[in-house]
Amino acid sequence: FGRLFGEGAVGMSFGDFEAACARLDFDPPLGSRLLFSLLAAFTSVSAELEEASAIVSGSIGQAELATLARYTAMVRRSKIAACGAFVSSAFPSFKDAFKTLFDDSGESQTEAEAALPRIEWPESTAVGYRGRAWLQRLLNSLQDDRGRLCSEPGEAVNKGSWLYFFPCLAGQSAASDFKEVSDANQANLARSARWHHAQAFVDLRRLSAPGPSGQGRGPELEFRAFFMQVPNQPSGVNETGDLAAVPYCACTTYVKGVISLDRPLERLCPRNIRPLPDVGGRSLVPPPPEKKPPPTVVEELEYEARRIVGRLAGEFARMAHEKGLEEPQIVGPGGLVGEHLLLGHKGVPQRAFYEWLKENPDVLQGLSAELRPAIARMVRSEVPDAPSSGLCGNESDARYSGIRDLVLTHLFRALNHDVGLYKRRRDTSLWRSTSNGVAEGAEDAGEDPSFVKPAQLLAQQKARDKELRRLAFEYEVLGEYHHVVRLFGDLLQLPGGAEDSKTWLSYARFWMRCGQKQPEALDALRHAVSFRPEEEGPSIQEAAFMACIMENHALPCAIEGPELAPSARFEAARSVLENYADKHPGERLPLYFLFAVHALESYGVQAEARLSAEASADATQRHP
Repeated sequence: FGRLFGEGAVGMSFGDFEAACARLDFDPPLGSRLLFSLLAAFTSVSAELEEASAIVSGSIGQAELATLARYTAMVRRSKIAACGAFVSSAFPSFKDAFKTLFDDSGESQTEAEAALPRIEWPESTAVGYRGRAWLQRLLNSLQDDRGRLCSEPGEAVNKGSWLYFFPCLAGQSAASDFKEVSDANQANLARSARWHHAQAFVDLRRLSAPGPSGQGRGPELEFRAFFMQVPNQPSGVNETGDLAAVPYCACTTYVKGVISLDRPLERLCPRNIRPLPDVGGRSLVPPPPEKKPPPTVVEELEYEARRIVGRLAGEFARMAHEKGLEEPQIVGPGGLVGEHLLLGHKGVPQRAFYEWLKENPDVLQGLSAELRPAIARMVRSEVPDAPSSGLCGNESDARYSGIRDLVLTHLFRALNHDVGLYKRRRDTSLWRSTSNGVAEGAEDAGEDPSFVKPAQLLAQQKARDKELRRLAFEYEVLGEYHHVVRLFGDLLQLPGGAEDSKTWLSYARFWMRCGQKQPEALDALRHAVSFRPEEEGPSIQEAAFMACIMENHALPCAIEGPELAPSARFEAARSVLENYADKHPGERLPLYFLFAVHALESYGVQAEARLSAEASADATQRHP
């Protein structure tokens, strides 16, 4: 206090107190003003009258700050007292608390199991059969991908199970309410039994581990689950306080057991997925087409050079604007002037832009810094034996001339590309008729996007797509199927059409609607699936469509090559639907289709068996 306000200072105002808090980097949770008022109020209760007058005047001194220190010490002592109260209530003694919290519990638990009272089950082993529903709940609790993971992302999962302990009276087969016990001799026991209802949590995550190697057994889990009292107790169970305040002290009463499975956990949903067969020597669901290779270092350099040229054009416009080299721009007949000015068209002296760049070195330094990485990558790739940076005074220095010529070749190629591109655009804008907007020369524009702006090109492609689909529908209604095939070919030739799964799916549905041509429909369907990511797989429409084609044994499914056997077609349909059900566990529709596929196969097998039995009976009658 003396160092802050001087040796002779008696008190400090709220402003001084707030400034001192700021210098000490202290931000009171209650706020500086409220803390200042509380300190003044606490001291005024015990202060003498003449001292209180100084407090009322709006200042606090060393005595008030000492009150704050005493309060902090009292809070710390109360935390220690609360910790001691917890240990006293949760453990029989401090020695037991220290042993339980910090010692190895294995030895103490072994001693307790040998010497202390315990409850044993009449039979040490309980064996039971557990079906798919129980296994599914187990895998859901373990968050194991071998089951149907139905939990949402971020949803809390306990990865274990709760055990409940219900003491029962003699002669009772199930827990009952102590208020319903009519026998006076057992009323107190029933109340004590209800007070000792407990719960314990068993961590089951170790069941995900494989069992003993080489024995074909499942995982085994030995657990000790510590009891704690069930928190919701009925009123009146311990009103007199004659029962223990805490029935189960912390980490003192537990249940011990072993959970083991007779076989390893297998994939549950779907189980035993068969690999997809080949159709005509090709996979039923082909891999996605190869992606366009990334640009080479040369292409990256030329693209970066074109971008730098665009930046230079912007800097040239800025120079023209600064020097007033602007003039109106005629954009229509009769001298119609546009809203944008023409910059640097006339009046620019030779080498003026070069001199302006020299006066603004930051522009050149920024552009060269952006271009340098692309040049370095190209040199390392195209000239692997290039000399290191700097001159060495030997014959290797001559290679720099070849590297310079190589870099200039690509830079001029990029510049000529942009010059030619914008020349074509200017010629198109000059000679194309504007009476019909984009419609004039639409075919040329569709062939070369350089002639049309991207937004106009996209609108044109959408209009063309809509027109072709409408024509395909009308030709299908008229029965002119060969025209529909040609129109679908045009649809697939549009930009992005060959990679559109919906277009291929519509094409497959057309083949089945018109002529029941399963091989062609399956081929189009395979193309639709191939453009989806492998982790996503086919949609439910595509998976169900493919399964129905496989199960329609009256028609072939292969365009070329050997035809699949009926059993192979069933396995293919089953595998497609099981894969979809595995990737979308929350949907029921694939399970319905999977049931229908199994029902159709069962019906077909029964029909074949019946026909075979009838044929055998006929043969027996003809040849007794």
